[in-house]
Amino acid sequence: MTWSRLTALLAALLPAAACTESDDRAATDGRATVHVAVAATLELAAVRNAPSRLQVLQYGLEEGSGPVMGECAVRLLDPVSRIVWRIEAAQAWEESEQKGDTTFVRHTVIGDYVPADLARYGMEKGQVIRVDCAAYGVLGLTKSGG
Repeated sequence: MTWSRLTALLAALLPAAACTESDDRAATDGRATVHVAVAATLELAAVRNAPSRLQVLQYGLEEGSGPVMGECAVRLLDPVSRIVWRIEAAQAWEESEQKGDTTFVRHTVIGDYVPADLARYGMEKGQVIRVDCAAYGVLGLTKSGG
């Protein structure tokens, strides 16, 4: 594995708490700068009773399948209410940035999920909960297909 590939993989795995958002793409206070993708930062309605993080119940369509980079899990679990969420749609993309002889690649994957109990989260039919599939954190409520 090349140094630039390893660096790109590590940059994609950095926890959000160790990063800052920046428009000038410069390092801030010695922390890595992460540019958050547009679809993940849209102003979405808050989700009532949503946990800060969800647990993965099933990664792929086949039982026992493992995680795959660039894909969302098909079933998640709210660790508080024990309600299962199923995936409706997912989007994935990459953003590259060249610095000297190194290319940094940011992988972003978001999924739209429907929980088994819509009322628990203040949802109506036709709404989904958008989730960051890197950390399985809830981003907000949106319309299905949007």
